[in-house]
Amino acid sequence: MSHEVAFRQIPPWRNRTLRLVSVAFTVLALVWCALSAAGYLALERAPVLRGHVLSARTSHYKGPLDYRIDYVYTDEQGV
Repeated sequence: MSHEVAFRQIPPWRNRTLRLVSVAFTVLALVWCALSAAGYLALERAPVLRGHVLSARTSHYKGPLDYRIDYVYTDEQGV
């Protein structure tokens, strides 16, 4: 009584771990593309606000150098 056993070798690119990693990478890439597109559209649709700088100062107190810029924007009517 002889039993034949056949083994099938799975190629390395078809294992479960690599498949999960590739699916996760694809999902992350799609999310990144969607967020990039949303950011691009938000910047393209943003109104251009005209204005001018009132003052620009630097300050340094127990830490990094801080910059403060006071800027006045105007609306569509120029107010």
